[in-house]
Amino acid sequence: RMHQESPEAELESIIRMMAKQGSPDSAILSQVYGAIGEICIQLKELPQAEAYLKKSIDVAVKTNDDAVLWRDYTNMARAPLAQGLPATESLTSAASHFRSPQAGAFFTAEHNPFPATRDELASELVSMLLSANMLEQAFITAEQLKEEAFITEWQKNSGEVKSADRELYNDLVIERAHLHAAEASRTPNHMLGRWQDWMRRHQLLAADNRELARLISPVPLNLQELVGKAQSNQVTILDYLIGPKLSFVFTIDRQGRLSAAKLGVTRDQLKAQVNAMHQASAKSGPEARAAEKRLLQALYNELLPEHVQKFMPQNPDQLVAIVPDSVLFNLPFAALVDNQGRYVVESHTLTTLPAVLSFMDNGVTYSADQSIVFNAGNENQGSRESAEAGEIAQLFQPDQVLKLVGKDSDISQLQEQAKVSNPVLHFSAPFLLQDNNLFKASLPMQVASGTTPAEKRVSADTLFRSTLPSDLA
Repeated sequence: RMHQESPEAELESIIRMMAKQGSPDSAILSQVYGAIGEICIQLKELPQAEAYLKKSIDVAVKTNDDAVLWRDYTNMARAPLAQGLPATESLTSAASHFRSPQAGAFFTAEHNPFPATRDELASELVSMLLSANMLEQAFITAEQLKEEAFITEWQKNSGEVKSADRELYNDLVIERAHLHAAEASRTPNHMLGRWQDWMRRHQLLAADNRELARLISPVPLNLQELVGKAQSNQVTILDYLIGPKLSFVFTIDRQGRLSAAKLGVTRDQLKAQVNAMHQASAKSGPEARAAEKRLLQALYNELLPEHVQKFMPQNPDQLVAIVPDSVLFNLPFAALVDNQGRYVVESHTLTTLPAVLSFMDNGVTYSADQSIVFNAGNENQGSRESAEAGEIAQLFQPDQVLKLVGKDSDISQLQEQAKVSNPVLHFSAPFLLQDNNLFKASLPMQVASGTTPAEKRVSADTLFRSTLPSDLA
């Protein structure tokens, strides 16, 4: 702007400067051409965009750079779709290259030489796939994006795996980081053999231990297997993807039909609404209750539009499994208010899944046995925890309720009771997040064998390394 130059002219000058110093580096050349193409699209200079993107693709194909190719093909699809023309070939290529581990950017996701982030452009890719009626590809792409986001957070917060898995986990994560680092000095085609070896090892791990493999890199989603499991479990799945500019919900109903809807709400808008809802719920008085109800009704209409409601079961006893994303993990879906003023839980039986692949690994069981374990660190009768536990316990038969309070709220006791016969665990205690790392937050239980306060403390990552075969916690 200072030199009155357009953004693409400034990037062209970079290529000329590289040419003066010798042959431009292929990796940088394809990135610069791709970035110019992306800028031209934003400026609606479509013929120039296509020319630059073709140059970028020519270079990236020679260097096997999937990280550039998926972006180029996504951007190549924008112009024809905007004109109502087909772009199936470009979108198929974009979705294919997006799935490459070499194209992933997990722990270093903030490093981005392009105008749009991976998150933003991948959400746009999902939207375009839906516009082209490529529903299955859109769902698989959305799932991979969510898996990548989780892996990035897991690594940033030093998430720990079980001790038996640690050596293999560290080996694969470090090897991938080395391969990405090597691409700064050599193009991906020089590491093709090593990438193929890494992918073979990850595929073997996924066949043997899918849960561990998912903490390293997204495991390809077998849609047919997922649909079959939803049908056999007789469950309807609502799977959300909340993007920075675009949001979506995918639905798999009890008949195995896959559908999708674009939601007219962004990540920041949902954050503001959910925060406002929590603030209203913390206040007392009719005004606060009315404000809270208005927010819950607005969220209902945004997150469960008519297209989704058509696929929801009519029988309130039939299970609906919700897979949240982003800020939706802080939203109590059961408390959403429909247009008749009823809470969603009055019309549907709900459960929450951390991810679609966790459903494929474990399924869900809606058992006739509704026995429940309460775990409360505070045993004082007048405490908030005790009052909450008492209110919920009244909904069950006395012989179905077991309370673990005070000294009994030990992690070994919890594991033992989960094994025996109790499918539901309820933690009745305030959960204070005192820093940015959720994994280190204290839980309302203790390690009985510990002697010091530090040894007795149970954090969230302690629970991750435990085995709790319960239906719901």
